[in-house]
Amino acid sequence: MSDLNQNMGDLRVFSIKLVRRVMHWMDGTTLLRFGECCKYSFAMTCNDSIWKTRCLQTQKEGGHVVEKLGVFEFKVCWKYTFLRPKRLQKDQPPPPPKYFVPGTGHLIPRGRNSQYYSNKSLDLEAIPIRGPVVPTIPPLDATSFFDNYDSPGRPIVISGAAAAFGWKDLSAEALLSKYRNTVFKTNGCTEDGKTLRMQLRDYFKYCNDIFGAGEKPLYLFDNRFDERADGLRDDYTIPPYFQGDLFEKMTQKDRPDYKWLLIGPKSSGAPFHTDPHQTHAWNMVTEGKKRLAFYPPHVIPPGVDPKLIHTEYYAAEDTMYWYTEIYPKLTEDRLPLECVVNAGDMVFIPSGWWHQVVNLAPITVAVTQNVCTKGNFARVWRDLQSRGPQSLARKFKAAVEGSHPLLFKNYKRPDNMSDTASSSSSSSSSSSSSCSSSYSSD
Repeated sequence: MSDLNQNMGDLRVFSIKLVRRVMHWMDGTTLLRFGECCKYSFAMTCNDSIWKTRCLQTQKEGGHVVEKLGVFEFKVCWKYTFLRPKRLQKDQPPPPPKYFVPGTGHLIPRGRNSQYYSNKSLDLEAIPIRGPVVPTIPPLDATSFFDNYDSPGRPIVISGAAAAFGWKDLSAEALLSKYRNTVFKTNGCTEDGKTLRMQLRDYFKYCNDIFGAGEKPLYLFDNRFDERADGLRDDYTIPPYFQGDLFEKMTQKDRPDYKWLLIGPKSSGAPFHTDPHQTHAWNMVTEGKKRLAFYPPHVIPPGVDPKLIHTEYYAAEDTMYWYTEIYPKLTEDRLPLECVVNAGDMVFIPSGWWHQVVNLAPITVAVTQNVCTKGNFARVWRDLQSRGPQSLARKFKAAVEGSHPLLFKNYKRPDNMSDTASSSSSSSSSSSSSCSSSYSSD
């Protein structure tokens, strides 16, 4: 039996899923015509993620997708941007969005592969943290950090870290004043896998205009930011706790990606995942704030599909869906360890810990880096040997062994490092009291 509205005429014999699949193959002009068939088809074509894809598909020069620059300026919504992609002249007001009808997100299915949020008004700040909280402490010396957090693998938030470590102003305003025309990578891509790159001024305008629109926002997520923005690398220093990063022994060509500039609007972020090669990570927020949720390495978070852990980097439900549908239903013993990281603070994410991140402010800016220290060397080396490319393992050993021969000579497989891929489903229901027990000695 069809679940389409009876006003769809002859199309009512088809399921919504089939109609959406057909819409997937329509070009922009055909979609506009389909939207004129009836009120229901019009509402279906107001799914802005459809037009987001069309915008990225149509940015071509000489028949080729433009990779280096987003040649459109975001206006009001993706549908309107598709109709008027060119950048407006200075002080030229945009005409009224003829085709834009807000509030139709409830027609779109939610879940891990959804491109649209059903609850546009969800304010994550209004959802209180229900479980244990990651401690926040002032900056401490490197030895104390290693003994208490790095070596045992315990998350921690360091307040005032940016000022203590001599970071310069990396606020959105400061970045825009220096790098407004610089092109950065986003996490957006066309259907043929081409990465969308945007000038910083265009991306910030997008962040301002998309606020509250309900879709999964584009996230500026650039691992070559210091190469694109000359001088940006001089504006921050590596925290003293991680200046012994063993990956630094490798050449820049050989070492895996390890640092990113992160800029995103409210509700952007990343679902539950573990960082590559069992590395530690530090994340310094320079504007805005983030909310993070953690589970220890041996506990598969609710909403993560165990079968996809080693086939998809993000094998979890989307963050906003997770907080809407999963978080309220969790019993006390399954709640994650959580924290809110404010501007100027740094969060430490230990090796193997599951974590998800949601940006809470209209614009949040951060710098993050993955590292291998003596504290997590055993986990990293185990991962490189068992899951990493063997060429990477050989290059890592060749680069590090000369200055740290005892690390390899005394290596033992970590007792607490289980193979997550082979974990049974019971792991996902393990008590998250493991989160709070991580701080039982405090």
